[in-house]
Amino acid sequence: MEKQTIGKKLAYQRKLKGYTQDILSEKSNVAIRTIQRIEKDEVNPQLQTIKLLADALKIEVDDLIILENPKEEALQNKWLLFLHGSPLLGFIFPFSVLFPLFIWLHKRDDNPIYNQHGIKIINFQLSVTILYILAFISLVTVEGWGFLFFIAVVPFNILVISYNLFKAITAQKCYYPLSFPFLKTNTKKHLKKPFQLLSITAILTIMILCVSFTNKNKYYKGIISNNLSDSILTSKQTLEVNKIAFYLQDGVEVLDFSGPMEVFAYAGYEIFIVSKTTHPITTQGIMKIIPQYSIKNAPSADILAFFGGNSSEAYKDIEVINWVKSQNSTKYYFSVCTGAFILAESDILKGKTATTFHNALDEFEYKYPETTVLKNIRFVDNGNVITTAGISAGIDGALHLVAKLKGFNAARKVAYYMEYDKWIPGEGLILSDDNPYKNFIGNGKFDDYVGIYEFQNNTDIILKVNSNEQSLYAKVNGRNYPIFFIKDNIFLNVDEEKIIFERNSNDEILGFKAAEKNSKFYAKLN
Repeated sequence: MEKQTIGKKLAYQRKLKGYTQDILSEKSNVAIRTIQRIEKDEVNPQLQTIKLLADALKIEVDDLIILENPKEEALQNKWLLFLHGSPLLGFIFPFSVLFPLFIWLHKRDDNPIYNQHGIKIINFQLSVTILYILAFISLVTVEGWGFLFFIAVVPFNILVISYNLFKAITAQKCYYPLSFPFLKTNTKKHLKKPFQLLSITAILTIMILCVSFTNKNKYYKGIISNNLSDSILTSKQTLEVNKIAFYLQDGVEVLDFSGPMEVFAYAGYEIFIVSKTTHPITTQGIMKIIPQYSIKNAPSADILAFFGGNSSEAYKDIEVINWVKSQNSTKYYFSVCTGAFILAESDILKGKTATTFHNALDEFEYKYPETTVLKNIRFVDNGNVITTAGISAGIDGALHLVAKLKGFNAARKVAYYMEYDKWIPGEGLILSDDNPYKNFIGNGKFDDYVGIYEFQNNTDIILKVNSNEQSLYAKVNGRNYPIFFIKDNIFLNVDEEKIIFERNSNDEILGFKAAEKNSKFYAKLN
């Protein structure tokens, strides 16, 4: 059998297309003399020349390449196996595109087939990365179908990878559907590298931003929850309430919603903004906000929150009121200032006690005689309906709701992070049985911990009871730090470290130490 050469294969493919050497030279920009010498097997052409000829003939490069050594073919199959199988590592480590990208960058110049297959794999994995991003967005924004889209991407990726693994090792072919051509085999060299770099950089940037966004959410959720799960103050409802819908109307008061938003964000809740439409709204003529949802497509929420500032635009709109009434999965209702009018119009406050902005109390009492209206109070807790007075009182009401759902410690920690030292827990009317302060406020529980203690670097630490919160604080170098009660003689500091107080046989405090073994004991001095 006659031995195949690149020259013979080139001549065969050229004649198959009906091209003369002149025509092939014109189409490929390869000199006719070079083509003649290749077909006579007088030269061993460079890879770039083979690519130009293959493109002109509209065939694959490997249709011209000759593998003379069986061992080389076996080695080639192994590298193809690595290339096509490497994205599976993405199910163990993040960013599956990085593994074939690394192999491609190191092997693309060794053999044209590595370059061709590598580009197709990378294009597909970059495209799948976009699908993952879209699936993640749909998961958190579109109920039902968003979840189905999210779980469909993974098996689709595995199926395509598995199919191409088989094709690569049996026929050295591959097919990757739904791939965007981020990298192209026929792109001019001087344009190719910048385009590749820009495409890959853009995708990797998007992936990093998504991871950062996810980590940020985890950070906020972890701020309050870490190490507080064993606290007797943590409510069993913590896992049941996660999403809060803020309904905002045009002209809404900024502090009405921004204060509670800060509280709930630090407490780890997922917050989204709803309005009648998704058109931008203006807050007090100050800033514009683009709602994430309209009342027609808003997902269900565990807590519905309403705020003052032109609230008549909402409570006089029958479509808005009907939407509020239709939210059957809502567990808690929360209002600040004249946002209470929206709850009242929705019949949520009928037969209940409420408060609102001080200038609107009389109007509220007149319009809704079936609701008991209280004056000079920061908030009213009816169990699953909490109304607050105006503007800054929303922060107190939000902290109270966090205390109900996540425990007094969690609310104190949020107040500490916000530097909201004006908070007086329980400064409202609590009509429900789940009073998060009943075991602490005004019962002298922490009085025997008060005093001066030894501390690091020959300094003293003063423990005292905060007059507002009726909870324990440590004063170090003139600054106050909250100490979070866990159970008898065990507290947490702001760094989530356990502190254990020791007592003598007369039940008197001797001092404290950290929970770690061999930690130093700090004696109480008075």
